[in-house]
Amino acid sequence: MNCLHSQSPPILHLDLKSQNLLIDENWTVKVADFGLSHIMKQGKATGKVGSPLYMAPEMLLDKPYDTKADVYSYGIVLWELLTQLEPYNGAFKTFDEMMEAVTKKGKRPDIPEDCPPKLKELMQATWNPDPANRPSIAQILKSHILDEIIIEALISPKNDLGRALWKEKYLEKTVVDFKDFLIHFSTKIGFPIPKDPEDIQMQCLKELIVRRSKEGKDEVSIEDYGKMLEWFGPLERGNNS
Repeated sequence: MNCLHSQSPPILHLDLKSQNLLIDENWTVKVADFGLSHIMKQGKATGKVGSPLYMAPEMLLDKPYDTKADVYSYGIVLWELLTQLEPYNGAFKTFDEMMEAVTKKGKRPDIPEDCPPKLKELMQATWNPDPANRPSIAQILKSHILDEIIIEALISPKNDLGRALWKEKYLEKTVVDFKDFLIHFSTKIGFPIPKDPEDIQMQCLKELIVRRSKEGKDEVSIEDYGKMLEWFGPLERGNNS
């Protein structure tokens, strides 16, 4: 989406939804179906385009719109990823009922109480009724809020020291080299790295979080790290038990 919006002139997708996001064998998401796309040559575009449940309020009201209409749709997709439900989950019986709720009453999909705070913050920002107050896709990427959401989702809030380690040292990464991780991990908890590679604590740690990459390197994923903290955490400085 950032690539589309960064073109000169910008390209609006105008039908961004989960059904138009394809996933390849490497779990890489591909934006698809450009049948309703529009090149924003002069000023803003007009006219209702796309799927109603994902349409920004300004589009529903037949007002001029720009790339921020896609940003609104992006926020709805984030909600879908979180809940695995259809937007509004069948709350509206008619298009007119939905339109009034969204445009006049400021209705948005209900955010679950257990939603990671940063994800909630991002969704609410993308749903702002004023397009000018929504972040651009470029701003979202630059802010690193997506990286923080991953950390919040995979490392429990009760493991604040464990979260801090990944955020401070590996904010843009989901997989890191074990040797590098071990240095920062031992520093964070205040214990030196055992000199003996056969040390029982070292072996236990490796069993819990290390995976061998295709290139034969020992690596640590944020997911395995988060599971370890959930099982044995939270981390406490000065306690290597």
